[in-house]
Amino acid sequence: MAETLTMPPLKKAMWSCSSDGNGTLDGLLAKVASVGSLAGVAYTTARARAITSVSDGRLRASDGAVEEGTVYEVRIWKTCPPPDGPVLAHEWRWLNGSGSAEITVWAMTEGRSGGESCWYRKNAYLQHGATEPFNKPEDTMTSIEIFTDSEYGNTVFTDELMTGTWGPSNG
Repeated sequence: MAETLTMPPLKKAMWSCSSDGNGTLDGLLAKVASVGSLAGVAYTTARARAITSVSDGRLRASDGAVEEGTVYEVRIWKTCPPPDGPVLAHEWRWLNGSGSAEITVWAMTEGRSGGESCWYRKNAYLQHGATEPFNKPEDTMTSIEIFTDSEYGNTVFTDELMTGTWGPSNG
């Protein structure tokens, strides 16, 4: 008999995205300097690097500092927000030549203003180096999938914001 797969239900939320077409990597790093626990990925001319922190205006990976001149895209996120807290996900992005963006997803709460309504569900990906039975927190990278209602009433996948930390084999 075939296994029945079920997806978690979509939940209501609010989200906002602010972008800066002139945003720089240095500007993005200055924004996240005081955020606290971060993770991310930097795409460089050599390879993708798992970002484990930002300090002194530099991206840090598990194998050392990331050479800024080689970076063409960055995604940095606040790790592990409280599971039932108001902020579900917070991510900053920079793309060379296109600027930067800051995206935040909040749980739907009474009196919350600002942002646009959306739907979300939690997701997780198995990380490289994970070993069976795949039940340790460091085995997965967590995320929030965002869905919005289109002009014609369809619910469509819109974005995905990462929320997890890198496991020992990745970060």
